[in-house]
Amino acid sequence: MEEYVEFTGKDVDDAIASACSHFNLDRDKLEIEIVSGGSSGIFGLVGVKKARVMAKKRTLINSEEADNNQQEKRKPKEKPRAAKKEHPFKDIPKPKTKETEADTRKKQHKDPVFQKKNDKPQAVQEKPVLENIENISEQKADTPEKDVIPSDPGLKNFIQELMVNLTSPLSPEAEITVNDQTKPIGVIIKDESTSELLIGRDGQTLSAIQYIANRIIAKNWPGAARIQVDTEDFLEKQNEKLQQNAQQLASKAKKVGKTMSTRPLSSYHRRIVHMALQNDKKVRTKSKGDGPMKRVLIMPRNRRRKPSQE
Repeated sequence: MEEYVEFTGKDVDDAIASACSHFNLDRDKLEIEIVSGGSSGIFGLVGVKKARVMAKKRTLINSEEADNNQQEKRKPKEKPRAAKKEHPFKDIPKPKTKETEADTRKKQHKDPVFQKKNDKPQAVQEKPVLENIENISEQKADTPEKDVIPSDPGLKNFIQELMVNLTSPLSPEAEITVNDQTKPIGVIIKDESTSELLIGRDGQTLSAIQYIANRIIAKNWPGAARIQVDTEDFLEKQNEKLQQNAQQLASKAKKVGKTMSTRPLSSYHRRIVHMALQNDKKVRTKSKGDGPMKRVLIMPRNRRRKPSQE
């Protein structure tokens, strides 16, 4: 009896196509068992798993064995459901108290169709987070958030399970700590063996995890405070470097009387620069550029000289 041969591909169809090519037969002339449906991982970079199938030539056998094969063929078809683990957050229970608070807010705002327009308010909330924060140089950096839900054990548990699901492909043994007594809510990931992988280049992976988590939280808990994700004190060390660099650029701007510029920074990092120099009366800061990554201009205030008219 001919044995099964294993084939892999980026998805099940791709793996089956490899099997058909190998045997030079159509799909309906092969017996195929799906071993794994595969996974696209996070951002298509981390946790990617190929689909795996076992295939062999179909043979003509008696009716009883044919029935058994039909049953065996049906069983693997249920396995691709495992691929739905890409969205494990749907399984996290949502506390009933959340509905009561949402109903209370609807009555206060007198908006009976709030749920039907749920998508639009979320889109409006994203802009202040991603864009308006860059203007914080002229404002107080610690302006309190509005309509923030008080400390809620249900929200804390939701964030805990969400972060475990988000980080497990990169750091399955990580210890997650959630501090819901601060704003933003602090989330600490402890795993020295994978800290560099979690941080990524210039903290890009850590920022991506934080962004995805905040989007999911905003959708399931409208009005909840945002979270800030850190590991191995990375944010503190990064902030110190940004502050030192800002002070050095400010000193140079005052010394030579010219505008100095940082490298392109995210809104969060631009905020650190603005805050570091907000009490320096001899310089002022301004964000410049298009898109999410912009530079911070550090300009001396006493630069009043005009070009000669001679």
